[in-house]
Amino acid sequence: MGQRPDIFRWASRMLWGMIFYLIGFILLLLLVLHRFIIPAAAAANSADPRGRHIVGAFAWLVMALVLVYALAGLILVFRVGRFFFPRPRGQRTTTKYVDAWTEAGKRAKTPERHKDE
Repeated sequence: MGQRPDIFRWASRMLWGMIFYLIGFILLLLLVLHRFIIPAAAAANSADPRGRHIVGAFAWLVMALVLVYALAGLILVFRVGRFFFPRPRGQRTTTKYVDAWTEAGKRAKTPERHKDE
């Protein structure tokens, strides 16, 4: 059998990238859950109003970091940069335009005339 077309190679590379991205994102969310969200929720229940404000500020910071990771991962997986920095193309070819009426005149056959007329 021959080689697979480029579209299959491209699709499989994107599929593996998405799988690794999703696994990494899930691991990051589990890490944030166990290291921050559960302890912060327990501390917020027994904290004074100033302590809750500090815990809320840290929660915003962690959420911003997780969203930056998600955006960077999406950019890397789906290779958005190719839309902004396209690869150089080869030399462009110019189209040769042909006059359609001239070509039709060359190919047309005139009907034969009868001699009895």
